Amino acid sequence: MSQRRSKLDAVIQHRRHLEQQIRDELHGAKHDLALEQNQLQRLNQKLEGILNDLAREQTNGTSTDQLDLYYRFIQRQCQSIQSHNGIVKQLTERCETKTHELIETAKEKKLLEQVDEKRGKAHSKAQAKREQELLDEVAGNRHNRKP
Repeated sequence: MSQRRSKLDAVIQHRRHLEQQIRDELHGAKHDLALEQNQLQRLNQKLEGILNDLAREQTNGTSTDQLDLYYRFIQRQCQSIQSHNGIVKQLTERCETKTHELIETAKEKKLLEQVDEKRGKAHSKAQAKREQELLDEVAGNRHNRKP
């Protein structure tokens, strides 16, 4: 018996493709987020190291010009950290959005697959009933023809 082609097959296939596309986008967003979080961590570690150097320099009696350079560098580092914090926040929101989209798409696909399966079972049941009626008719005709 050949496999039944459903009217929903194309829709279900499209949903599968859409789900895979969103899954790929989510994977990319998570990858970008991980990279950005690592960069942010490195910036924070660098700032911490600079602050430790500054504290050490202050105890050694460093010139005001040298301290001014440290403060300027620290300000730039803090601005960079703030910028990366914003990027991390945006990427986190993007990941959450893609996760929600993936869940919704998967639910829709599953629902369509369930509807298709129910239709398939109903079709098979109706087909079996028609075949049984045909067999009953053939058997009844044979029985009626015997003398």
